[in-house]
Amino acid sequence: LTNTSGTVNLGSSGYVLEIDGTDTPLSNSATFSAGTSTVKYTGTTTATNITTLPYSSVQLTPTAATTYSLTGNLIGANAITGNLSIDTNATLDVTASNFDIDIAGDWSNTGGLTAHSGTVNFNGTNQTVNGSTIFYNLTKSVAAADTLTFAANSTQTIASGGTVTLTGASGQLLTLNCSGCTPGVDHWNLAINGSAFKSIDYVDVSDADASGSDASHTPINPANSNDGGSTISWFGNAMITVMKMSAVITDPVNGGSSPKRIPGAVIEYTVVPSNSGSASPDVNTVVVTDVVDADSVAFDTTTGVSFTDGSTSSGLALGTVTYSSTAAPGPYVYDYTPSAGYDGAVTSIKVTTTGTFNYGGAPDPDFMLRYRVLIK
Repeated sequence: LTNTSGTVNLGSSGYVLEIDGTDTPLSNSATFSAGTSTVKYTGTTTATNITTLPYSSVQLTPTAATTYSLTGNLIGANAITGNLSIDTNATLDVTASNFDIDIAGDWSNTGGLTAHSGTVNFNGTNQTVNGSTIFYNLTKSVAAADTLTFAANSTQTIASGGTVTLTGASGQLLTLNCSGCTPGVDHWNLAINGSAFKSIDYVDVSDADASGSDASHTPINPANSNDGGSTISWFGNAMITVMKMSAVITDPVNGGSSPKRIPGAVIEYTVVPSNSGSASPDVNTVVVTDVVDADSVAFDTTTGVSFTDGSTSSGLALGTVTYSSTAAPGPYVYDYTPSAGYDGAVTSIKVTTTGTFNYGGAPDPDFMLRYRVLIK
């Protein structure tokens, strides 16, 4: 079909224009209006060029293995405003020119995509991705809440050097979910190559498995995001352990030289929380409480509680220190104001922190809290 003058108008009634030719079977140098119709390329065996036009929907459906090559970017005025179907036997090649595709409708692929370094940008609303595809750059970024749905047991792969960008906005999450998934049984899969990149933020993810991604990308740990359930290798877990040590500083007999734990001795406690997990707990939620045996010791309010960050920074800072005089075993109420010096009525201390507890590194991120008591 060659149009050199006049207008080709496919109308808005969902018509199908079937092009059964090869090489460049559709040529337009005049006006082409796709309306809401589908251009269906069926040319088989011989390589076929996809003319750069403002398509609504495009379907590639040969009867034998055939490569269809883009001849320009399908973006902007030439973006696909409907659906793109790459059927069995078809391969869509963006060519070495790395042509990009903007698609506002659904993506269906049972054939193949030769992505080179091109970008497929999903810029519509409530879109669906069917079939498995190896993308170079896969992008969907929204300013208003939206949904991108993936078919059950499909795998979207990000090739070496490429980038997956899936971002919503504050209060406007991009939902990434699954069509046809039985929760806990089926998933949609994301496989990110070790040399690829990811930018994933403000998403709500469910029925998703990223375990096929390189270890450098797992867990995905998207910031400002929600685990909608039945996810694998998407959201890590904080694993906080606490070590407590004590040392005798002085005693009334030996002073600071080989002091003993005797009445009148000063004991320094060191409490060390560390995070050996694969994620951070929520911001400003790390709180340390420690019981003080008021029957045996008096809390040193002069030195109070000190905070020291670890050699691998915790990312935290000292917040508030509050005290309880509630009798053991509690529950402790932290509303007591201790007296100056050594206060024998303090039964527990509560230390809050500010910031986000880091994870990863060697040694594990940690911090130290120190305080002293006097043996009665």
